[in-house]
Amino acid sequence: MLMDDSVKIAITSRDLNAVENQRLKQNQVIRKYLFAFESIAIVANQANQDTILSVSTLKKILLGEITDWKQINPKSNLGEIKVLFDSKETTILNYLVDSITQATENLSQNLFYAKGVEDLRDRIANQPNAIGILGYNQIGNENTKTYREFTSKTRFMWVKKDENSKPTLPYAGDLNNGDYPFWRPIYVLLGETRNGLPKSFCFFLTQEVGQKIILKAGLMPVSDPQNTFIVVSD
Repeated sequence: MLMDDSVKIAITSRDLNAVENQRLKQNQVIRKYLFAFESIAIVANQANQDTILSVSTLKKILLGEITDWKQINPKSNLGEIKVLFDSKETTILNYLVDSITQATENLSQNLFYAKGVEDLRDRIANQPNAIGILGYNQIGNENTKTYREFTSKTRFMWVKKDENSKPTLPYAGDLNNGDYPFWRPIYVLLGETRNGLPKSFCFFLTQEVGQKIILKAGLMPVSDPQNTFIVVSD
């Protein structure tokens, strides 16, 4: 719709790719503004004693090379590993394919889709062998009912970049330090060059109040919302 000039603004986890840029109408310009970062969280059943995953282990799970918890922990009796995403429309799997597996086929047969965040939460709570992968901001922040209900039934898994790295969680601190490996940028794409409401909204997102709202929404702002201002230019 943005490329067809049906809408003037879009929130997305990526920029237009080369093919999309070539399809733009003559003289059509799409501007990109980075305004947040999103952590990708891995959640597990509270009974699961395997609390840490490395990037290489998750890659093998996604590719179907690891299919049973015994391959991770020989003492585990959880059985087959099931991986859940919150919906069929999720872009998280695309992110994982692009950034981790570098493959678009031959993915594990044990990848499943829930019917939203609440359904994913309940399935993880009822299936000790399952893990869920979703955007951390979809769970809310620590002051929300959604967050409290989600973490009362599941728990976050620690993630390591490699075997020698320290385990980290999808919190803003570890993301800001560069320690947490699973994250993606969030952009606002603007299809209008003149000053108006869409451009004003872009400006709002990147300024102090907007960045505080971003932080409250469970995303990491691109600036320190207390002190830093970002200039949105033409």
